[in-house]
Amino acid sequence: MEYSDSVHNFLKKIKKMHIDNKYKEILIEIVNSLEKRTKKQKNRFISYYCSKDEFKQETLKSIAERENCGPGAIRYSIVRITASLVHLKDERKNALIEIMQNCIDKK
Repeated sequence: MEYSDSVHNFLKKIKKMHIDNKYKEILIEIVNSLEKRTKKQKNRFISYYCSKDEFKQETLKSIAERENCGPGAIRYSIVRITASLVHLKDERKNALIEIMQNCIDKK
């Protein structure tokens, strides 16, 4: 499986399953390190995928309501961050691969 497919599949899976907080923290660090993405885009992605409360998953609609915008704006932010994750070329890519392997292999 190609790296880009792995990233997309991983994100689909973490939306549906609990992942260890240490892996969430590493993912948050990677997202926050993306230079060409805005703080708003990063926060939206983190809210959607990295909720601290495993029983309360954020939805596009709930984030949009909180930010007084449409779900499309939230989706756009998430897509932009996802694209940046797919195109990582440095040690952050290796860290993301490690997270994906540890989370998916244990499920």
